[in-house]
Amino acid sequence: MTVKFNSLTQLEAFSLSIDLLSVFLKNSPTPLEKETLIKFLLLPPKYQYAPFTTLPKRIVRQEFKIDAHTLNNRIYGLHKKKFLQKDEDDLLVFHPLLHNIRTKSSFTITIDAKILQEDRQVASADSDIS
Repeated sequence: MTVKFNSLTQLEAFSLSIDLLSVFLKNSPTPLEKETLIKFLLLPPKYQYAPFTTLPKRIVRQEFKIDAHTLNNRIYGLHKKKFLQKDEDDLLVFHPLLHNIRTKSSFTITIDAKILQEDRQVASADSDIS
């Protein structure tokens, strides 16, 4: 099965990506965590290598009109749910899937699953999401 989306806005692409990643991680962000993650993903490219440092966090805090503690709690929740990861320098970064979607103008996700039937025979299912 192939599902194609034409002309997604960045907001739509990030929202869809987070929803798909939620399935893979078996964990979903709260609506506020999702909105916060999208705000960070929408920051200008100059923040792509350090999106969770002081200046980008200040920008996002001002957009939400929240204090630093509240924003840090949302970021912590996203890290705990694996939407954010630590790199080799111990800096928070986006999950690789989100980072790749953020830096490219198009993306393809392929799902190759083997589904066990009740009688333990293996059926194969291929899916492409573009």
